[in-house]
Amino acid sequence: MAKRHMKLAALFGALVVLAISARAAPVEAATGTLRVDPGTLEAPGGTEFTVKIIQNADVGTTGSQVSLRFDIGIVEIVSVEAGAPYVSGQLLLQGTPEEAAAEANQTGLLRCVATFLPPGGGSVPAGDAEFLIIRMRARAGGTSPLSLVGEGCGGEASKIEMLDADYTSIDGVTGTSGSVTVTGAAPPPPGVTPPAGTPTPAGTPTTAIGTIVPKTPGAAGSPVSTVLSSGVIPATGGSRFTLSPQVSGAEKGQPFKIEIKHTSDKPVALAAVQFKFRKELVQVESIEPGPNWTSATGASAQALTAVVTNANENGSVETNFSLSSSPAPVGESTLITVNMLGGQRDGKSTVDFVSVSLSDADGNPIEATFENGEILIGSGGGGGGSLTTILLFVLLLLVLGATFGGSYFLIQRRKRQWAGG
Repeated sequence: MAKRHMKLAALFGALVVLAISARAAPVEAATGTLRVDPGTLEAPGGTEFTVKIIQNADVGTTGSQVSLRFDIGIVEIVSVEAGAPYVSGQLLLQGTPEEAAAEANQTGLLRCVATFLPPGGGSVPAGDAEFLIIRMRARAGGTSPLSLVGEGCGGEASKIEMLDADYTSIDGVTGTSGSVTVTGAAPPPPGVTPPAGTPTPAGTPTTAIGTIVPKTPGAAGSPVSTVLSSGVIPATGGSRFTLSPQVSGAEKGQPFKIEIKHTSDKPVALAAVQFKFRKELVQVESIEPGPNWTSATGASAQALTAVVTNANENGSVETNFSLSSSPAPVGESTLITVNMLGGQRDGKSTVDFVSVSLSDADGNPIEATFENGEILIGSGGGGGGSLTTILLFVLLLLVLGATFGGSYFLIQRRKRQWAGG
């Protein structure tokens, strides 16, 4: 009986240890990958073929972004469409799908293509999912890489990227590239007569090489957005991001704050902003959401603490807020208040917006502009003394002026008295 109790006690102890270990296990960061599918393929010259970009994440996602590099002498882009999970969302390109393809066929880079599910549009489940469907045409013989790269978006926005269900970037997203081998040569464009005896390759297209097949009306394809990139948003309203105050001044080691405000002529349900600063001159102590954004996804204390940590490591503040109900009203609204601390040396830090984005309750992007600002610490980087120093200097001049000025008039008065006496 005693042995049985000892075995039960040992088993219970083991279970307790396992339970404690399970609770103590750290939560692993989300991971994501993009890959070309199929990884390798062959296509006769002049034929069209399809490649897909497949995403895979271990969490739900609301968007992905990548650029595709290829050899324009061997293949060309015909069309670009969003994968099935994103057809209800937005396909974000550098212009229309036709314009983006035409540019890519000149440069060899289909740049900064993204898909995005706006607030209320759900998320893509974890695992494999179609991100993009790219129709291509084989031209001359040879092998072209189909390289997934993080470039072409401009600035720090140029990267392979995925957003989780909370519209937060997944760190370290990687891409697995592919290739296509074209056998034979493409037929000549219409109107060009091939040499006598030249066979017509199978699969001759009905459109000229280098032209873009127009998409059917109403097909997927939407304007450029800065939700995942720093492109230009088309005009569907108007909004402006500003810093308040635009120029801040603070003494070394002293706290101060700046506000990021947006003014919009439409109600706003999603706001994303990223700006850079000189981390060696100023540090972020905390970030608070504006009154209209306190209930937004991404505005929790835990999320903003992570933003602060990242900001002080990289010199960049990046927030993504979304409201599932009650959009921010028309007019001016404070998005965030950033509480900062001046560094221990004089200098000037510019506050430069990297990307800004606004969307309405239906997920439609709102045109947004911005105005950068600056922060002066101490003497402001050599542009004169601090305000306190300047005031003290002026006061000293006034005191000296009053003292020596009074003495001068007293001496002149004595001289006149002596001369008259």
